[in-house]
Amino acid sequence: MRHPTILLIALISIHLSACAPTPNEPCDEVEECPICDECPVNPFPEGLVLPQIYIQGRIFWTEADLANLRENVINPIIEYYEQQDQIVVSIVINNATNDWTTINSITVEVMISDNDGNEDPLYMGVLIEKKDGVFPVWEQESMGP
Repeated sequence: MRHPTILLIALISIHLSACAPTPNEPCDEVEECPICDECPVNPFPEGLVLPQIYIQGRIFWTEADLANLRENVINPIIEYYEQQDQIVVSIVINNATNDWTTINSITVEVMISDNDGNEDPLYMGVLIEKKDGVFPVWEQESMGP
């Protein structure tokens, strides 16, 4: 036979956890959640644009450097990984020195999804230095013979 005190405590705790009364409106029953059709399904209604590209200290970059960066670094990285059937999720570019008066070397950090269902992304990082005033075209370096 059940002990009446335990049953009473269980009923009280269920009742108290079912709703949160306000000072003016006590509640006696469980509040219903909104219907899923009323909730936004996608937090990015226009769609999430990949890759997300972050250029640190963008205010210090000239338009010519930004165009050169896009043409010779960002686009080749994206194209390379697309050819590998991988998706570039994000690219973070930063000035490699603390001198923002001239940007002659940069660090590029890339996060890639290899579309294998694994939650662990791939990472790639590289240091790129200007040659003759422009960033050279990025190419994947060979890791072996």
